[in-house]
Amino acid sequence: MTDRRKSPGTDPEFLRRLKAGDEAAWTQLLDEWQQPLYRYLCYSMRDPDHAADVMSETFAALVTAIQNFDGQAAISTFIYRIAANKKADFWRRYRPTSQLAVELTVDGPTSISMELQDA
Repeated sequence: MTDRRKSPGTDPEFLRRLKAGDEAAWTQLLDEWQQPLYRYLCYSMRDPDHAADVMSETFAALVTAIQNFDGQAAISTFIYRIAANKKADFWRRYRPTSQLAVELTVDGPTSISMELQDA
């Protein structure tokens, strides 16, 4: 397990390298954060395919957003905030393709029956 206190993401020189587009720094960041982020997204989204999509969108957004990161917070906070925003964007776009129509009838004072149909 990675010791977050010694994470390169907290190092100002590492942050400078990320902002400069250093490929080795980006590889190091991806190696460190890919698994924890994927686990977080799988747990919160309950679908590995959706989690992988959102994770890709998160890292793509991070490439641009890193320029706005000032290093005052932990880089993990920054990454998870982007992931949470991308997850919210995903759920706004995602709509189930089928809807259910519900027909409710009441037979007498105590019995209720429902019939579900695909709309």
